[in-house]
Amino acid sequence: MQGILEIDMKKWRSVLIPGGLLLMAFGLEGLLMPGAWWHGRKWWLWGFFVSLAITSHRLSEAGRASRPSQFLIYFVVGMMIRLLLSLAFLAFLLNLRLAHQRLLILNFFLFYFLFFVFEIHHLLGNLQTDKKNH
Repeated sequence: MQGILEIDMKKWRSVLIPGGLLLMAFGLEGLLMPGAWWHGRKWWLWGFFVSLAITSHRLSEAGRASRPSQFLIYFVVGMMIRLLLSLAFLAFLLNLRLAHQRLLILNFFLFYFLFFVFEIHHLLGNLQTDKKNH
């Protein structure tokens, strides 16, 4: 029996793994070479991508629960929302005219692809599990 605060870690791997890896990288950078690898707005990026991954995960789970045959549609819609919101967020950050914009763009794409890779990994793992169950 699961309590309200218990989390099924297997379901949330696509959010927890990249988020945790980035937190570890932030810590290492702080110890080794502060300011060399990460832009000053790294926490904005981290918060944005974690919230985007949670939203995308919830949308995919809702699609699987309500209409398993149309799961792919929900997943693709989630990817399109992620892409459009990411471009809008990047445009917002660039419009702020922050220092070290190249580093900001590199960090942005690193975050984007890291979260995207783990979402695809999670999706493929779920599809294989679903295939074995049928």
